[in-house]
Amino acid sequence: MRAFFVAALAVLIVGSLSAAPSKSFAVGGGEQIYPGGVKHFAIAAHNGPNGPSGHVVFTQQDASFGDFTVSGHVTCVAVSGNTATIGVAIEQGTGTAEGQSAIYINVVDNGNGGSGAPDHFTNSGYVADASVCYPPFDFVTPITSGNINVK
Repeated sequence: MRAFFVAALAVLIVGSLSAAPSKSFAVGGGEQIYPGGVKHFAIAAHNGPNGPSGHVVFTQQDASFGDFTVSGHVTCVAVSGNTATIGVAIEQGTGTAEGQSAIYINVVDNGNGGSGAPDHFTNSGYVADASVCYPPFDFVTPITSGNINVK
């Protein structure tokens, strides 16, 4: 009986070690035109066996909140269903992003192109550290053109 339990435990351990790690991602690009401003973005955010990877470029032209450009590597990716939160370490920032450390981006994938409901995009204010993502949430900030895929 003891040999059976040891063998069963060995199968469980080996099985869990050989199981493929979870891979999630949020990729896409587009434009968001809203009263008083416009945002352009390109996102490639992946969470794989070696942790988060990818790059984000994002610009905003907004008279109320200020203009900026952010470029940086992905520090975290949290996916839940069709929504994702992405942490970005700002490596190059202009305008109000100059000298800032990090920012969060939230996206919602509502299907491809003609599905009827546009995808969504929004960003946080600047943060000191975006290495730990908070759980994604749905919000109502539709993009004007482009496509976002979340898995």
